[in-house]
Amino acid sequence: MLTLSPRLLACARLVSGAGCCCDVGTDHAYLPVYLLQQGICTSVIASDIGEGPLQYARQTAARWGLSDRIRILLSDGLQQVPDAGITDVVIAGMGAETICGILEHADWLQRGTNLILQPMTKAPLLRRWLAENGYGLCREIPAQEEQRLYTVMQAQYTGEKRNISPLEARIGALDQRNPVARAYVQAQTDALEKKAAGLTRAGLDAGSEQALAAALTAWARERSRSMQVKEIYNWLDAYAPFAGQERWDNSGLLVGSMEQEVHGILLTLDISSDAVEEAARKHCDLLLAHHPVIFDPLRQLTPTHPVYGLVQHGMAAICSHTPLDRAAEGVNNTLLELLRPALELEESGQMLEEGFGMAVNSHRCWDAAQLAVALKQCLDCTVVRYAAGNKPIRRIGFACGSGGSMLEEAIGAGCDAFITGDVKHDRWYAARSAGIALFDCGHYHLEVPVMRRLEQAMGQAFPELPVFYADVLGLRHSSVISDFSARSAGCSTSRG
Repeated sequence: MLTLSPRLLACARLVSGAGCCCDVGTDHAYLPVYLLQQGICTSVIASDIGEGPLQYARQTAARWGLSDRIRILLSDGLQQVPDAGITDVVIAGMGAETICGILEHADWLQRGTNLILQPMTKAPLLRRWLAENGYGLCREIPAQEEQRLYTVMQAQYTGEKRNISPLEARIGALDQRNPVARAYVQAQTDALEKKAAGLTRAGLDAGSEQALAAALTAWARERSRSMQVKEIYNWLDAYAPFAGQERWDNSGLLVGSMEQEVHGILLTLDISSDAVEEAARKHCDLLLAHHPVIFDPLRQLTPTHPVYGLVQHGMAAICSHTPLDRAAEGVNNTLLELLRPALELEESGQMLEEGFGMAVNSHRCWDAAQLAVALKQCLDCTVVRYAAGNKPIRRIGFACGSGGSMLEEAIGAGCDAFITGDVKHDRWYAARSAGIALFDCGHYHLEVPVMRRLEQAMGQAFPELPVFYADVLGLRHSSVISDFSARSAGCSTSRG
């Protein structure tokens, strides 16, 4: 998976995913590739004013196998971009004057297009232009790259034209609870104070600069309340209710206190010692994981245990296991959304084991080898183990994680194939006896997609907080597709 810089990741978090996204001034097309890989968009346009950057964009698209899904377009701003079907427009990495000029020559944006704007200079000028031309500023996400501070704006046309104060032009929709936003506002305050001092030394009037610096300081002080763990917990409880967890599960706040302050969140599939150290490097004081960091009772706590590291760093940990599995936007439904276009699945299906899996008909007929290739590509799954059944595959069942115990239920639901992870020895024989094709895509690859979705959702819910996803395990293997039915039959293993 492609990793974005903090600046571009902030842009990605504000993309609606409702339709086609156009990335203006795409350069290397990193953002379009990321949007497709994460399933945020199914259609993207990468445009640039120069043929040179577009050549880099083509190379990036080819490197990630997305040449057929990214439309590369030579365009001066939005002038050559067809507006049909475009729901989101990203303009990042340009000066405010350039961004304003692009917006001014694209009246079709007034139909409600979601605008994501990241000015490299003169952000107050852009905020003022948006207000004066009828665009409402929905939210802003600050981003820091080394010593540079940026802001990413989300705007939409409302028709309400207004003049804004110098203070509003400086702060926009920034939230002071975000430490990066505080640094951003402080940098502006320092710059104003420095300018005022220079004007005073020159014998010039510095009253307006001093007044604006004082107003920024007062505004920041009034809005500097930190967020607490309980606010994130309550949001996640609404997203994936903890009350729905299985009796054997251990989801919830497992380390820390509800009253702890949160200045950054690290998402990860599993809380390992490496994840804790990554959180420390990113100044995150809350880890949110799918798998419980405490599952069985702890008989001892040693320095090598992740919980030891959490306590040592003063970090809290929230884990959502079975609640996230079956949530409306949880593991299995995220998996369904990924599989639906790749496997040509129907819109609705039959639940398996109360939401822990699903059985869905496909619009096409598959054989096992074809399905294995499609799964590998769809899930970015570097290893697929499968056993072919004895019939064409039209009805497909799946379950996230280790779902081998649901094989019989999938058979009862009329499935011709069943997709899961961590398949045990006996399950291969059970599938062979029943004539059903069985696919093992790995626990990791089936559940990682929901963490990316959760990262996006939390970034939108808490724009004032830095939210990161950390793939600290890096579970990648040699690229192979193995037909396990061949082993059972005493034949050679096929690879692809």
